[in-house]
Amino acid sequence: MKSLKAILLIGLILLLGGGSIAWLVIRPRDRMFRGKPERYWIEHLSYRDEEQVSQWREYGPDGVRVLVKALDGANRPMDRLYRRAYRNLGRILPGRLVPLLPAPRMDLTRGTRMNVVDLLSRLSKDAKLATPAMVRALHDEAPSVRQIAITFFTEGEDENCLLNQMEPRAKRALLPEFVRAMQDADWGVRNNAAVALRYYREQAQIVVPVLLKALQDPEARVRRVAAVALRSIDPAAAAKAGGEMK
Repeated sequence: MKSLKAILLIGLILLLGGGSIAWLVIRPRDRMFRGKPERYWIEHLSYRDEEQVSQWREYGPDGVRVLVKALDGANRPMDRLYRRAYRNLGRILPGRLVPLLPAPRMDLTRGTRMNVVDLLSRLSKDAKLATPAMVRALHDEAPSVRQIAITFFTEGEDENCLLNQMEPRAKRALLPEFVRAMQDADWGVRNNAAVALRYYREQAQIVVPVLLKALQDPEARVRRVAAVALRSIDPAAAAKAGGEMK
């Protein structure tokens, strides 16, 4: 069974390698945006820059499309899949065989993804057309990107946040994403997911058990955010949980 898995994984690696080469050959050309190549704008993004947010807000939907294109381009799913397959092979193949495989490339675009996701999150309601891309970012391999991506939906953390303004079906479709994020190994992701769950009062039967469990989270900051969310959704459950924890 192990040998079969190893053969399948090696085949997957070869396929991914070929796909990466094909992507390099057929990748789209860099277009111009406001007199400069799109790549220029992305390379000059900075993290948590409020002046930059104001600038890109003025660019409107066209600017959002540039950012989404850059985010998709920096995702490099083939590289990500290869890194995952390589780690799995390390558990299956004999140690002497693993070094014979090509080493996976480092995640060299994490900084770019962080900058783009941070900017889109700060634009939030002014970047609604980026919603599908930001949903994909919730599955990014970098915890920092996943953490920031959640804030796209909760920016402002008030009743007017994007998540609270979404069409009910679209909002409901995102609930499993935030519930899953509450199991993330990174406490920052869990923290931001607890913030998002605050806006699901209509799904209390699903959300309350998740938040009750989060009251036992090993990170104190996550416990505090979960307690706030629980009081917002079900004050009685929050009061009972508070009494039991004393």
